Amino acid sequence: MTAQGLRELLAGDKLTGRELQVLHGAALGETAGQTAAREHLAVDTVKMYRKTACAKLDAPNVTRAVVVAIAAGVLNLDRLDG
Repeated sequence: MTAQGLRELLAGDKLTGRELQVLHGAALGETAGQTAAREHLAVDTVKMYRKTACAKLDAPNVTRAVVVAIAAGVLNLDRLDG
């Protein structure tokens, strides 16, 4: 899929701030528990945000969701500093 196609995919179903935060944590290699502690959320809440982000990005797992979000330009590698 092209970058334009990815942007079009996201146009109708934009990721929320929380979904981006949990994808950021996944890109850093954090577990759901680590992201939950950092964001002051329940682990199940982080898992729910990951699941909805995956659905919006048509990704089978969080790793693929991170790749798609980066390729679409909605998750910036330059900001992955923890």
